[in-house]
Amino acid sequence: MRDQATGLFIDVFIDGFNLEFGAMRPTGLHWIDLRRLAGRILPRRYGEIGGVFLYTAPLLDRDGCVGVATKQGMWFRALTATKAAQVVLGHHVRQLRSLPRIERDGTEGPPVKVVQTIEKGSDVNLAVDLVDRAHRRCFGAAAVVSNDGDLGRAVELVSRDLSIPVVVINPQPGRQSRGLARAATEIRTVRPTDLARSQLPNRIETATDFIYKPDAWWRGERG
Repeated sequence: MRDQATGLFIDVFIDGFNLEFGAMRPTGLHWIDLRRLAGRILPRRYGEIGGVFLYTAPLLDRDGCVGVATKQGMWFRALTATKAAQVVLGHHVRQLRSLPRIERDGTEGPPVKVVQTIEKGSDVNLAVDLVDRAHRRCFGAAAVVSNDGDLGRAVELVSRDLSIPVVVINPQPGRQSRGLARAATEIRTVRPTDLARSQLPNRIETATDFIYKPDAWWRGERG
């Protein structure tokens, strides 16, 4: 545990799927060094970056998206090997549901059965860890990378009730959760140039082998 009296640190809490679908997939830039990304975006007045925590869930391969789980797993290994982030995993569940079909004219048609994949646990894990570490004074400031308004209450507890600055970094340019904006000390955004200049090494050596950037990500594929 770090005490504020011993120096300034800012911990970074990253909503993985918000970052993935808001910034990484639209740009085709996936092999991200999350510690370096935070360092590019955050103001230096908040001090040195302390812990970096990525909250996400393992992807599931499915028709049309074969190989996504393998690529994501390689990125997780790279983040861990380079100490660019600590990965905190939730999980996915698949549900068979009946949803209305959208007709060509935009109206709702008869229901159709679909298999829906839902992420569970990541946003709750992020909110709990943010508030817990704030109460234990593990940091002098925090950053939350997300545009999910459901995290607004957790950010408010830290920034207002505990008087600890919280910077919200929005990975969805052009869209901003009002709840997060009200609760945050300040707002920053993730730009494509930040992603491009925050890439992990193409080859990473570990104690037992090497980790290589996936070929598909060399080509800029978005999945």
